[in-house]
Amino acid sequence: MSVAGRDLPDGVAPALRRKTSGVLGAAPLPPAPAWPPRPGRAGAAGAALSRRKGPFGGAGGRGRRRPGEGGFTLLETLIALALTALVLTALYGTFFIAVRAGDGAAMTGLDAYLQAGRLTDRFCRDVASAVFRPADGATFFTGRKRDVASTVSFTTFGYPTPLSAAPVSDLTAVSYFVDDGPDGASLYREVWSPYVKKKFRVEMVRGVRAFEVTFYNGLAWSKAWDASLEKALPRAVKMRLVLGDMTEVSAVARTRIR
Repeated sequence: MSVAGRDLPDGVAPALRRKTSGVLGAAPLPPAPAWPPRPGRAGAAGAALSRRKGPFGGAGGRGRRRPGEGGFTLLETLIALALTALVLTALYGTFFIAVRAGDGAAMTGLDAYLQAGRLTDRFCRDVASAVFRPADGATFFTGRKRDVASTVSFTTFGYPTPLSAAPVSDLTAVSYFVDDGPDGASLYREVWSPYVKKKFRVEMVRGVRAFEVTFYNGLAWSKAWDASLEKALPRAVKMRLVLGDMTEVSAVARTRIR
């Protein structure tokens, strides 16, 4: 055997023939498959290409999702958003109803405290200016307790009562008592001239549960007082008020005119 015009030894020629027989005498390779595969293409190459996934997870790139794969469709996302909006709307309404109820209760309690503060201020000023003269029948000071509420009435120096028929005087009669009001029991302050019996009633505190007035004679406290019998004013007067939420308000006032 000769290669490129040169003779080879006898032992080399058979080996060289065996090595080159697969190259020089090999059958031609099959043609490359067409892309993309045609429908109905048979063979292993066609089956492999038909199983190839597209960019969106579907076979052949058509975007279909296989069972068990993650992700949501547009319809599922819209349904979830609609359900979330319904739940949030219900929670929003419930939350603001509770907030408004709490604000209303807080404002009611605040109004009661403000009314109680004005009452104690007015009551202490009236008691401090209380006047009683045994020789003057126009002056008086009486107080008693009935059930859970006390009633106290007395004459005091204050602003003149605006009545044309009454004598011009700064002597005024006042009374504190509990009576039924538009929102239950209310504490009233009644004002009139001791010379004319026409009275003016003013609601001081709404929603009163208890009103108690006690009187100090210098030695002990009592629940009743009559200046016509004692011949003098009490040394001090204590007021105790219980509001609708069971809050207690109390004040002690001293009489200053002897």
